[in-house]
Amino acid sequence: MAVRESSREAHSSLDRTGYFSEKETIILSLFVDHDTRLTRQDIADATEKLPGQFIPINTVCGRVNAMVKKGLLIEDGYTYGLESGKRQ
Repeated sequence: MAVRESSREAHSSLDRTGYFSEKETIILSLFVDHDTRLTRQDIADATEKLPGQFIPINTVCGRVNAMVKKGLLIEDGYTYGLESGKRQ
């Protein structure tokens, strides 16, 4: 399903203060649109590049699992790690 530009703008303009935890807000900010797909490792790596907002992988996993249960994120497929060869 295509997402209209006006829907994206409305989503971006929502005031999330007090609604999401600090870490949830950081994680959600990485999903720029509905087509963005990130593994938990991708999220940890991306936060490492944000000044003062690094979230280690063990914390990312817990936050993402909770966000999936809340319906804030959707798990959609998987990939295999280049180094480990394990499913992510």
